[in-house]
Amino acid sequence: IKAWQVLFRKYNPKTMARGVRLLCEVTNPPKIKDLPNIETGINSWEERAAILQTQFGEELSSNMNIAVVTNMMPVNIQEHIYSTADDTTLYNTVKEKVIAMVQNTIAANIWGQPQRASATFTYEECDEEYRVE
Repeated sequence: IKAWQVLFRKYNPKTMARGVRLLCEVTNPPKIKDLPNIETGINSWEERAAILQTQFGEELSSNMNIAVVTNMMPVNIQEHIYSTADDTTLYNTVKEKVIAMVQNTIAANIWGQPQRASATFTYEECDEEYRVE
């Protein structure tokens, strides 16, 4: 175990520069342009945020997570998040809704239905668990 700790510190240093770079990567990730890449992009971002939290003790609030993930999304999904989020909305809820919406859009496209340019659905098309009354 001692050898592992020495190797870990040597090859994974906890420097200020590395911490700042990781913080920049977490707070300003690249935009996701294609619907099929959204879930992977969110997961990759969450991995970086977890590293930031475990190795540097920096944890983003739920609202900050929502803001960063919203900024990563294509404009049409950003608009959907803006129109559905309120003061009580949590990050995991936003993430689940975005992923469900993207999966539904991709599935509709696979089965020959035209993909909606707005990637939004009517009230009747949404899963019951995601409906807001």
